[in-house]
Amino acid sequence: HTNTQQLKEQAFFNAGNTHVELKELQEAIKAYDRVLALNPDHSKAKHNKAVVQKMLEQQKKEEQKKDQKDKDNNKDNNSDKKDDQQKNN
Repeated sequence: HTNTQQLKEQAFFNAGNTHVELKELQEAIKAYDRVLALNPDHSKAKHNKAVVQKMLEQQKKEEQKKDQKDKDNNKDNNSDKKDDQQKNN
């Protein structure tokens, strides 16, 4: 490893960590990928990337649950309107 390569690895690794703190998970993965492109054996980058991927999966699951809840809430609202219309007729 040259010093320049080590500095690049550290810079991308630090950038990845900063993106995680800012909840910019896709950007964090890109930064860790850049570390791993320079050094495929960088164990901390591998580890952090795996953690961030799990966080992303969890985030997607929570968004899907939220979307489903919103859909369910809309169904309830629509059925209330139908009930009101039937009462008025």
